[in-house]
Amino acid sequence: MTEPIISFHVYISLIITLLLSFTLLSLRPPTSINLYLKLCLIASIYASIPIIFGSYYPCIDNLSIPVLTFTFLFKMMIWLKKTYKFVGKKKEEIKKIKFIPFWLTLFNWRRNDLNRHGQKNQKNNNTQTLLLLTSQKVNSLLFLSILNFIPKLIIREILAHVIEYLSPEVPERSYALRIFDYLHTPTKISTISTITSPYILFYCYLYGAFLYQNMDYLYHLFKVFSAILLWIIHRSHSSNYHMNIRSYHSYHSNHNDHHPNNSYNITIIHMTRYLYSLLTTTPQLFNKPFLSQNPKDLWSKRWHQMYRTSFTELGYFPIMNFFEKFNNSKSFRITKFFNHINSVEKFYLVISNFIKLLRRLGSLLGYKTFLKNIKIQKDIQTLEINQNEEFLKNEQNFKNNNNNNGTTTKKFTTTTFSEISKALAVIGSFFWSGILHEYLFIGLFGWNSSRGEHFSFFLVQAIIMIIWDILSKLFNRFLRLYYHDYENDNYEKIEELKKTEKILFMIKKVLGFIIWNFILTLTLPLFIEPYIRLRHFYCIPHLGCQRKI
Repeated sequence: MTEPIISFHVYISLIITLLLSFTLLSLRPPTSINLYLKLCLIASIYASIPIIFGSYYPCIDNLSIPVLTFTFLFKMMIWLKKTYKFVGKKKEEIKKIKFIPFWLTLFNWRRNDLNRHGQKNQKNNNTQTLLLLTSQKVNSLLFLSILNFIPKLIIREILAHVIEYLSPEVPERSYALRIFDYLHTPTKISTISTITSPYILFYCYLYGAFLYQNMDYLYHLFKVFSAILLWIIHRSHSSNYHMNIRSYHSYHSNHNDHHPNNSYNITIIHMTRYLYSLLTTTPQLFNKPFLSQNPKDLWSKRWHQMYRTSFTELGYFPIMNFFEKFNNSKSFRITKFFNHINSVEKFYLVISNFIKLLRRLGSLLGYKTFLKNIKIQKDIQTLEINQNEEFLKNEQNFKNNNNNNGTTTKKFTTTTFSEISKALAVIGSFFWSGILHEYLFIGLFGWNSSRGEHFSFFLVQAIIMIIWDILSKLFNRFLRLYYHDYENDNYEKIEELKKTEKILFMIKKVLGFIIWNFILTLTLPLFIEPYIRLRHFYCIPHLGCQRKI
């Protein structure tokens, strides 16, 4: 290992100093462009420290530094994005806009169940909950936190030792390039075994399970410390705890009443509310990702939920907003085009013509019975007529709505255009996920070790999610088209069709689970193999881990 340019303590101190500088300068709105640029510069320098100096230190010591740095960097970028509206504003205008200092955003990482209610009801609910917080309930929360933590610790240690002792040797050439070589090399020279092996695929899946278990273990460890802190606070302030809560509630309900004794007691109340919310109502960091049935189910609902808000704020919403403005400015031409292609019948027509083309190609190649069993000919002419009628109807509706009050409403954002913008927004979210993981990898192992494999993995996942979503919607549309002919049938027929529909959707879920896990297993080497080459499991502290790299 190369000798570090600066000591590890200086490295940590530099990161903390930049974070504190940003926090102090962000206590007030950035009304001047100079202050805003200073904050951007501090955030840029802060982000560059781990990827410049991080690889000089043992990764077991440096493991958490790039993670925490980029985590806070996400918050900085989101804060800078939302506070740009203050630049150039006067004091009178600023008072009308709600401002939240940067340090307060660090306590809000995910959606909290308590925040789903109205503001007034939320305060009342919070106060009533805190009044019911007895010593017995606090002890119960601490006991449950420890009880949930112990199995996580045991499973993590078992998986850590398994992946350490069963580690295979993987080729130096990246997984994506090996697939490329296989596709462009004669089959006599190249075989599938040159790409990967069943054992490597199994090991990569196991390694992914360990990464999930390790992050879940850290989250539950944090919850144990939070429960201990709540227990200490409640125990040390048990004598005047309820009195301060009632005083705090009275102050917010009726400003004529007395305020709680001092600012210290107010801080204790806020800490108690935050810790209790974290332990009870805050959604879990993971939601059984091993049960996911499709890419959207895994990445949007079951996987690491702490970063999801950051990815959507920085990648998803900006692209969606851009296309919404673009659609509003070009609404007539875009709506006219997409109204022509956006229907169930049109999808059926396109696929029918595609099957006809495949039949002709098959007959030219000598396969005269190719796809002959698929009956599509009889409905094509009817569908073309219906499609033209639907297009004329949609165009007339569009013109009529445009003439009402002389304004163009926002209802003309077509489904197809919306789906295209959503697909690009999904790529934007996965783009930031790829940037995050490449940053972590470079911060641990240096620029020379990075080949862009993690970034490629998440872009591949974005494409898979988009294709899966399209196929799923096509399946649902064709299913509705099939049942549309039986809407006016008798009751028994409708009930029978509903049962059949339920069975088909159950089959769809089971097949989705199998197919998705198969696809995930085939793509995981792109993400896991770089870790295997550099023995990343030695970077994660666990029992028996002695080697430093």
